[in-house]
Amino acid sequence: MSVNVSVAQLRDPGFVDNVVAALAESRLPASRLCLEVTESLVLDDSDQLESHFERLSAHRIRLSLDDFGTGFSTFESLSRFPWSELKVDSVLTAQFERRCGREILRSIVEMASKLDLDVVAEGVESTEQFEALRALGVGTMQGFLLRRPIPIDELRRDLTGRASGYAGVFAMRTCATEGELANSTRS
Repeated sequence: MSVNVSVAQLRDPGFVDNVVAALAESRLPASRLCLEVTESLVLDDSDQLESHFERLSAHRIRLSLDDFGTGFSTFESLSRFPWSELKVDSVLTAQFERRCGREILRSIVEMASKLDLDVVAEGVESTEQFEALRALGVGTMQGFLLRRPIPIDELRRDLTGRASGYAGVFAMRTCATEGELANSTRS
């Protein structure tokens, strides 16, 4: 499960304790939680941010650098914080058709692989994008091709009704298998 984190939450000295307590209460394994942090939030040069990230990582909570490639990322932030994944912004996914955009994405995937980071592509809207990104080595994708956003009540029904837990969007990771892609393009 992926959850976006705000500036106010990251500035809260009790943030890590609150997250760990929520995990204990929900019985969700820490390794199943991925906290998404936008590029702009890591511009904060505070020791508290670094401490929070290290403590979260020590609990096996995954950290995602969200909107990667369109904001303020620096290579320093990639080496400074214990990221688990790079979430490539939909703006870059949309430019995949152009040679320059394709090469930028290829470079991001190669760099992430060398840093042992997963890559998530946002904004996947066509079968062609899906297949091309999969060929590049992107294993996790989000976008309208896979499932449109749904109301929270429908998400709850899906989570309750599906043993696999695959539910689509709304703060959830969407990992599409070829079978799920085939099913989604038929409807």
